[in-house]
Amino acid sequence: MALELIVSGADFEEIAANFAAEERELLVLIAHADFGGLPKAGGSLYTDAEFAAVLDLASGVLSAHAGFLKFLMPNPHRFGNFVKHSIYHVKARTYTAASEDEKMQNRYRNQYLLTAVIEDGMTDPRLEQLKQQLQAQDQQKADQLASLTPPPFYSEAFRSEIRFNVKNESVSPEFVKRCEAHLKQMPDSMVQVIMEAAKKYCLFFMDLCKESAGDQYDPSEFPPVTPDTPAMEMEPYFGIHEAIIETPEDESVTAYRLTGGVDWEPEHGLEICIRDNKVLYLGGFDGNSPWRDYDPDDEWNFVNGIPQA
Repeated sequence: MALELIVSGADFEEIAANFAAEERELLVLIAHADFGGLPKAGGSLYTDAEFAAVLDLASGVLSAHAGFLKFLMPNPHRFGNFVKHSIYHVKARTYTAASEDEKMQNRYRNQYLLTAVIEDGMTDPRLEQLKQQLQAQDQQKADQLASLTPPPFYSEAFRSEIRFNVKNESVSPEFVKRCEAHLKQMPDSMVQVIMEAAKKYCLFFMDLCKESAGDQYDPSEFPPVTPDTPAMEMEPYFGIHEAIIETPEDESVTAYRLTGGVDWEPEHGLEICIRDNKVLYLGGFDGNSPWRDYDPDDEWNFVNGIPQA
């Protein structure tokens, strides 16, 4: 495994102050690896991988409590990633920072600062048993999600195939079906709002690019959209490809999120949040939710200013 770790310098010393100086050799069963993280002042990325269990090789003690391997790596990183449900031989330091909050102490009792990955593809009878349990649980969740998730459908309104993504197996089938029916039978007035907002998004972004590029601006790189373009003619320039259904905060309210791509801004694409018969947000993808409220003065939310019934 070619994970690039940073184990010296100002960023590392700042974080290491909360961990013991002594390194311990561990076998770690990875539950989930996500290389998001927090950029540090020195240019590194502070991130983590969640584990399901840790075996201390010196003492032979197995801890089956979930926790995190914390580590620094270059930002952006180039190599390596932990593999879910794999077992790694690592060197790490235990968390030592004191907390008067008992809940915080419990949260951090299985947190380690990773200093080296010695070997991957390891095995151990006790960890293998836990690994099989994790895999069985994940398969059960996958089966539950598959049974909840409606098949893709072709939307005549948006001229694209839309697949469904149910985010949690605890979502009720009734809620999923209601969101599916709402999307398939979306009122014409809502489709009109989405088209109007997409047009605003396109014109706004093209104006920004024109202002930034000056004489280098090339209109051929953008859709042939002008202020006079009818909103309902925007459909060829964007696509909605996914309907995301989250765990509802209120089962009686229909709410979901749509995502896709746009020809004028391929980097950030398109995100639309819908709650009942109102479009709450349309703009670039930002991991928004249909369960939150939005600033009516946000110029990057392109439904703002568009009348809705």
